[in-house]
Amino acid sequence: AFAQVAAEDPDVRLVIAGAPSPRHQEHGPSYVDVLRERVPAKIRRQVQFVGFLPDASLSKYVGLADLVVFPYALAIASSGALAWAQGAGRAVLVSDIPTFRHDVSDPASFFRTGSVESLVERLRAIRRDDALRARLRAASLRDAEQRSWDRVSSEFIDLYRRLLQSEHSG
Repeated sequence: AFAQVAAEDPDVRLVIAGAPSPRHQEHGPSYVDVLRERVPAKIRRQVQFVGFLPDASLSKYVGLADLVVFPYALAIASSGALAWAQGAGRAVLVSDIPTFRHDVSDPASFFRTGSVESLVERLRAIRRDDALRARLRAASLRDAEQRSWDRVSSEFIDLYRRLLQSEHSG
């Protein structure tokens, strides 16, 4: 997908962060190695692999991004990296898996899982539309607030109070 966007704009950059979890042993080349080999020669200068990023570096990279893309095919739980991006107020583009449907509110942030065409269409639209990027940044901040520790802990306290009240009144 990025190759199609990069062909239209030589100034666009892709930074691929992350590394295989040390808890998962890979046999053969890693997923990152496979991705690196698949980058066409004509756009290699536009793609940077940075590997695992500690929190301080992750904040820097996320803060510099115009768009943070999460092309997950599957997620069992919420993405910590997505939470970082939303908390930093970055526009996000995510696959339409159930986990992200729960964590991301703006429909313009989604592309069809596994569809290169859908991903390219959304990348182009977001890249070309400053107002859309601003809207997605605002949505990210709202989504981050919905998942903030202050809000979640208040909701739990309210729930426990209601349960205790219903137990005492019943």
